[in-house]
Amino acid sequence: MRKFQWKSLSLSLILVASQVFAVQAAPASEIFASTQTFGLSSLDKQELAQFDKRRQETLVEMKKDPAKAFLLSALYPGLGQLYVGNDNPRSFWIMGGGTLILAGGLMGFALLSNRPEEASSLGNTMITLSMLGYHLWNVRDAYMVATEYNYGLENKYRISEFLEPFSLSYSLDKTPVLSYQLSL
Repeated sequence: MRKFQWKSLSLSLILVASQVFAVQAAPASEIFASTQTFGLSSLDKQELAQFDKRRQETLVEMKKDPAKAFLLSALYPGLGQLYVGNDNPRSFWIMGGGTLILAGGLMGFALLSNRPEEASSLGNTMITLSMLGYHLWNVRDAYMVATEYNYGLENKYRISEFLEPFSLSYSLDKTPVLSYQLSL
C-alpha cells in the first residue's frame, strides 16, 4: 500500500490554482499579461506530475521480483520479460518464438501420430527436447533479466542510498558539521 502523498496533492493544487487565476486574469492589463506567459503548458504539468511520482517511489517498489518473472515465463514464454518491462520488443519476439515453437511442435506431433512407433519415436524426442530447451531458456532468461534490472537499479541509486544517513548541519559558530545516523 502506498502512503497518501501530500506533496503530490499540494503540487497539483498549486498547478490548478495557477491555471485558474491565470485564465481569470484580464488580458488587457500588462501585469496579468506578463504572468500568463509564465503559465505551464499541459505537457509540462504532466511531466512534473510524472517526475513527482517517480521521485517518491522507493527503490523497493521499483524492483521487479525475479521469482515472479520466472513463474510468469513458466506460464507462457515472454510474459516474465514483459513483466520486467525494460525491453518490450524482445519480450514480444520471445512470445512469438514460443508460439511458433508450440504450434510447430503440435503439428509435428500430429504428423507423427500416424507413423509407426519406430519411426515416430525419434521425431517425438526431437520435438519434445526442442520445446523443453526453448522453454527452459526462456524461464532462465526471464529470471536473469529481472536480476539484471534490479542490479542496474541498485547501481543507479547506490550513491543516493549511501548518502541518505548522512546529514550536514551548522553549529552555533556557523561551522558545518557532518553527522551519520546508524539505525538498527
